[in-house]
Amino acid sequence: MTTAVPFTSTVDFGATPTDEATAVITGLTDMTTSAHVECWLQGDDTTADNVAANHDALQFCMSGPPQAEARVAGTGFTARFRLAFGLAKGTFKFHSVYAI
Repeated sequence: MTTAVPFTSTVDFGATPTDEATAVITGLTDMTTSAHVECWLQGDDTTADNVAANHDALQFCMSGPPQAEARVAGTGFTARFRLAFGLAKGTFKFHSVYAI
């Protein structure tokens, strides 16, 4: 039986505008090295650093959806955000789901 586990986290582009950021996600005790992981942004999310309009705009600046990398069994994974154009700064909320 496959179970989908959804959750929300943040990625921090830092105080200086940049075109790439990563978020290390830990505490996923049922993560496997072969788990299917998807990450995405939602345009109506907000953080202390960025309003909904910034979350929405970031989706269109990215070179593709955030990539899930470096899956570690019993621990988590790394989410990588790359911008095709423009720069971002501060924290953004993102959503993920993984299938185990």
